[in-house]
Amino acid sequence: MTVPITGGLIIIAAVFFFFFAPKGLYAAMIIFVPFSATAVLNLSWGGSDKGVSAWLFLGALWIVRLIVAGQPPWHKAGWHATRRARWGLLAFLGSVLVSLCVPLLLNGTAWVPDPLYTNNATVPLRFGMYNLTQTIYLAFGILLAIFVAAENCHSARLFYTLKLYVGSCAFAAAWGLFELWCDVTGHSYPSYIFNTNATESSMGYLEVLDLAEGTLTRISSVALEPSVLAQELLLAFIVLLVGLGLRRPLLGRKWDLLALALISSTLLASTSSTAYTGILAAMIFVVVALSLVGKPWKLYFVLAVTAVGAGILLMEVPLVGQIFNMMILTKFESGSGFERLNSMKLAAEDFLRYPLFGTGWHNVNSMDLVFLILANTCIVGLIAFGSFLLPVLRGLWKSMREGKVAGIVLFSGVALMVLLTEAAGLTYSAGYVWLGFGLGAGAVIAARGEGAIEIKERVGTSNRMVHSKPAEGTC
Repeated sequence: MTVPITGGLIIIAAVFFFFFAPKGLYAAMIIFVPFSATAVLNLSWGGSDKGVSAWLFLGALWIVRLIVAGQPPWHKAGWHATRRARWGLLAFLGSVLVSLCVPLLLNGTAWVPDPLYTNNATVPLRFGMYNLTQTIYLAFGILLAIFVAAENCHSARLFYTLKLYVGSCAFAAAWGLFELWCDVTGHSYPSYIFNTNATESSMGYLEVLDLAEGTLTRISSVALEPSVLAQELLLAFIVLLVGLGLRRPLLGRKWDLLALALISSTLLASTSSTAYTGILAAMIFVVVALSLVGKPWKLYFVLAVTAVGAGILLMEVPLVGQIFNMMILTKFESGSGFERLNSMKLAAEDFLRYPLFGTGWHNVNSMDLVFLILANTCIVGLIAFGSFLLPVLRGLWKSMREGKVAGIVLFSGVALMVLLTEAAGLTYSAGYVWLGFGLGAGAVIAARGEGAIEIKERVGTSNRMVHSKPAEGTC
C-alpha cells in the first residue's frame, strides 16, 4: 500500500473535517469529484494496482458522518421529500444483486465476452472478485446519489453545490491548459500532484496521438482520461451557459465568463470526440431550455452554427484535419468508436442469450447505457433504472416549463449527462454521474419552493440566481 503526498494531505484534512468541521467534508467531496485520477492511497489487489479515489474516500466519510450525527438524514424532511427517487435507485440496485445469482448458478458452464474485450476473447461466466468490486462501485454510487438528493432539495443548498462543482471544474480546466503548456514547451508534467491513481485506466495523461508531424499528448488534467474529463467539464459548461442565458450567473457574471472561457478552451484542446459532440449537444439543450421559458436563445443557436462552420473550415488546416481523422473517422474503423459499436453488439447478443436475469453485474461490458443494463440485469433492471430516471426528468421538465431556475438548470444538465452516458458509457468509477443524478432528484423538490422567473423579475430581483425560501411541505 502506498499513500501519495497529495493523498496524505487529503486524508489529514478529511479526518479534521470529520471530527471538527463536518460541513467542510461535504464541500471537499464535491470539489474532488472532477479529480477522478487523484487517489488517497493505492493498493496491490489481485495482481494489479487499485486506487482509492479522493472523491470516493471523502464521500464515504461524509455519509458515515451524516449517519452518526445527532439527527440522522432519514429524520430530516429532505429524506422524505426524495423518497421516490430513492426507491427507484434501490430497486435498480436490487435488480443488480438478483442478477448476480446467474453467475453463481451457472458457475463456469456458460461463456461471455471478456469484460475488457481483450482480442474478442470469451471467459467462463462465474462469480468472482470482479463482480464484487464492480457491484460495490455501483452500490456506493447509488448510495451517494441518494444522500446528495436529500441534501440538495432546497435551492440554496443546490446552487451552493453547483458553485463548488463549477469552481472545481474551472480549476481542472486551468490545470488541463497547464498540462498542454508543459507538452508544448517540453517541460515535465507534474503528474505526481493530482494524477496519483495507480490503476491502469487512470493513466490518461500518458495518452498520445501519432500524427505526421509527431506525437501529440492528449489532455486529461486531473481526470481518469480525456473522455472522462470532457464529461465532467461538460456538466459545468452547460450549467454556466444556462445561468448566463437566464441572466442568473452562478459565481457572478465576470467569474462565470472566466470559468466558461477556461472550460471551453480545455474542451476544445482535449482532442476528445466526447467534448466536441457534447459542446454541440449542450448548445442544443440550452437553446431548447431558454426558448421554452421565453429567454433570448438566438445567440446560442448562432454560436452552435458558427462552431460547426468553424470546425469545417479548420479541417483544411493539416494538423486539425489529422486530429479530426484520428478522433472522429478512424475511431469507428479501429479505435474506441469501433470498440463502442462492438460492445453494443456483444451486449445485445448476451441480452438475448440471458433474457431473464441477465448475466450478472458487470460480466458484460458495454459503452452504451441501455445495453449495459439490459445485458447485465435484463429488462427488470432497465425498468427499475427508468423508475428513477424518468420521474426525475419529468419533474425537471415540469418545473422548467413553470420557469423555475433549478428545473431549467438541472434539466439541461441531467439531460446532457444521460446523452453522454448513453453515447460514451457509464463511468461509474467517476463521481460526476452520481452527483448529477442526485442533484437532479434534489432539484425536482427544490424547484417547488421557487417563484417563477417572470415573477422575480417584476419585483426587481437581483441579477444572481435566487435562492428563495421553500414552499410549505418541501425540505
